[in-house]
Amino acid sequence: MARQTATWIAILRERGVLVGDDPSEEDIVLAMHRMLTRTPSKVLNATLTDAVGDRRTQNLPGTTNEYPNWRVPLSHPDGSPM
Repeated sequence: MARQTATWIAILRERGVLVGDDPSEEDIVLAMHRMLTRTPSKVLNATLTDAVGDRRTQNLPGTTNEYPNWRVPLSHPDGSPM
């Protein structure tokens, strides 16, 4: 995982969307979204949870009683509701 992260950080720097020696997780996520906006794609998909830093899984198929993820409120990275 560390090697994969290092590879992505190198790509983001190479493309000019990430600067600085010690980027935070938020810096890396923002840089990845910046890179997406520079692609020639006509359609762009990004999850709202990634954009705000919510770490919980939302709106994925699952069971109704074990983990009703369609009822999870959108939250800040610290888990407090938005």
